[in-house]
Amino acid sequence: MICIFKISLYCKPIFENLEEFKTISDHSSLIVQLFWFYYALPMLFGIRPGSNWIIGVIAIGLNYGAYLSEVVRSSIEAVAPGQTEAATALNMSSFQRMQLIIFPQALRMMLPEFANYTIQMLKGTALVSFISLNDILYYGDIMRSTSTRLEPTDYISRRTNWKS
Repeated sequence: MICIFKISLYCKPIFENLEEFKTISDHSSLIVQLFWFYYALPMLFGIRPGSNWIIGVIAIGLNYGAYLSEVVRSSIEAVAPGQTEAATALNMSSFQRMQLIIFPQALRMMLPEFANYTIQMLKGTALVSFISLNDILYYGDIMRSTSTRLEPTDYISRRTNWKS
């Protein structure tokens, strides 16, 4: 969403506010944001988002959403300008250019980074234990203790946190 506002010429006022949010989100770590949502927001503003699970999802989503918006923006801008010019020469609308020409090429550049950030998000779930939530390995241990077959759950839970 942020990258679309940044690329679009008509959304500059909206983009300026979102850019400030993205800058704050980029320059603070996930653990700081978790503590901010869990401790500071309820004390300063009286806002209680609900359960710890919701706070974890919001903090992880906002943190990695800021990074992924830059991945999307840079991938769209990395498409060769000649492609856009050719689509304009074919009298395509801006929506058709994005849908049929630019976005399919940009998607190829986005996918490796999306995979990297998905792994980082899985690793980031371990940080939610600081706000009294359980991470993936805890649930893997529960599944392993209730099942007679150890291999699948143990392999998956250890593999997601070991490989980067």
